[in-house]
Amino acid sequence: MTTPPRKPPRKHHYVPAWHLGRFSPELEKQVRRRRVWEYSKTNDEYRPKRAKDAAHRIDYYTFTDESGEESQALEIAIAHEIDTPASQIVHKLLRREKLTPDERELLAVYAAFLYGRVPQ
Repeated sequence: MTTPPRKPPRKHHYVPAWHLGRFSPELEKQVRRRRVWEYSKTNDEYRPKRAKDAAHRIDYYTFTDESGEESQALEIAIAHEIDTPASQIVHKLLRREKLTPDERELLAVYAAFLYGRVPQ
């Protein structure tokens, strides 16, 4: 039996859920499920949300490729090349393990990229 093709990601986080969840006082095992407070500039109010449901926009990194098709390639690349490795590096830091020069560089790239990818 074959598995159906996976839908492209639509919920694009500009701050990864694993990162947000680290700022929660909750001890939920899955960091993505921990609640954080989200501020709405539109409504000038705060509301609690699960980290996985905060700091994202639908199709934020979607672009139209050369063939005229909508592409999720940027979201996928960010997730696989920056966010996921940075998460693993942060876990390593939390275990008080020494980072390699490549890991330090990737963590710096993640931090710089995080600063510039938040919506205006």
